[in-house]
Amino acid sequence: MATRIEKGDQISISIPTGECADTTGTPIVVNDYLIYSINDEESSKCQGSSPYADKLFALDLNTNELYAAADLKRSESTPVYVPEENLIFVTVLQNGAYYMLDSNTFEIIAQGRSIQASSDSSASYLNGKFFFGTINHPNPICQNPLRADCGALFSINTLGEQIKKLTYKEGFRAWVTGAPTTNGEFIFTGGGTQVKGQDDEEFLYGCNIIKMDENLNILANADPDQKGCKEVGMLESAIVGEVSLSNESLWVQVLGPGDEREKLSVIQYDYDLNEICRAEFQGTKMWGGANFYQAPTIDKDGNAYVTYQVPANRSRKAKLYKIDPECNTKVIAETDSQNLQSPTLADDQYVLFANDNTLYIYTMNGDVFKKYQLASEAGVKSAPVINDGVIYVLQMDGTLNIIKNSGLNGYGEAFWPRFRHDNNGSGSLMM
Repeated sequence: MATRIEKGDQISISIPTGECADTTGTPIVVNDYLIYSINDEESSKCQGSSPYADKLFALDLNTNELYAAADLKRSESTPVYVPEENLIFVTVLQNGAYYMLDSNTFEIIAQGRSIQASSDSSASYLNGKFFFGTINHPNPICQNPLRADCGALFSINTLGEQIKKLTYKEGFRAWVTGAPTTNGEFIFTGGGTQVKGQDDEEFLYGCNIIKMDENLNILANADPDQKGCKEVGMLESAIVGEVSLSNESLWVQVLGPGDEREKLSVIQYDYDLNEICRAEFQGTKMWGGANFYQAPTIDKDGNAYVTYQVPANRSRKAKLYKIDPECNTKVIAETDSQNLQSPTLADDQYVLFANDNTLYIYTMNGDVFKKYQLASEAGVKSAPVINDGVIYVLQMDGTLNIIKNSGLNGYGEAFWPRFRHDNNGSGSLMM
């Protein structure tokens, strides 16, 4: 099944995939395994499904052998691992919204068959419950007839049972694009379009950031554009990836087409969702600037790190930015990459960012510390992972790159050093 190539300090493991391969989830660590899913894009532009697109893969961290650990359904998201419960939770796009697995055996414990919608963003865990949201397609699959489970939020207990859901019947409906995160007390999430059948008048928290308690009661909300969702052609406003947290504030990245000035934003809020400041970037009416599987990372001093594609001379220049707590911006790096992911922070000194088929390790001032050629020509949407000093980079075609002896140790003391916060994929500041 897998092809393994070893060259010096680098190992690559590839599996057969189709031309629609579009792996987006970031790997996590479960006991002695690195686990992840690959994914196929649903698009008329490509044909040929990947033969292992429904598998959950597990890399043995001691032997670097790759196994197909479980048969699930297609997943675009990063799993979450809860060690104290011996559970893995994965959201999926078919046959139910989630799977729950035993972390010791990878056996399926529960599946969300009763939820009449799928999920393309990750879950978070707090006080014995998993929290996640669902998609809200504007097409008939969600709108005709009106399906309540689309654009909803759910809590699931450790037995896989639904505890509560928040739907348009309770005043909420939005494609949950910014996966739930938690500071150990509250839950924060962000959304995209709030389409509810043919009714677009009622405010249902579309394109907003919301703060909830663990009973899914909405405590506060904020609108990045002061006008709810904006949609132009195929583009829409949305909170991407996840809401990233520090001890006193949170950061969100907004997908275009931006506000009426065509500005894209990265915004810092306090915990009551009062805006502290925003960094703005020039967009256009037909420019998204980001993808749905990236988010800010935050170092120990409260600086945020993000990537955007900004239009320049009809090219797609991807820039890696450092944003200080007053929202002053500095360009760390500029590339021609068309695939963006969250930068990963290391040892309180470095920023890891993969573009095209190269992993760059920058200093926090933008100097290149090291760079590594990746094994495939495919792009990268998954964030780089560090575990026991080894770097793992998962490319869109499912190729896994293993880089040893880089000189890096781990994530340092950063508040939010990688996508989903930590190697459990917890989405929790307290882990």
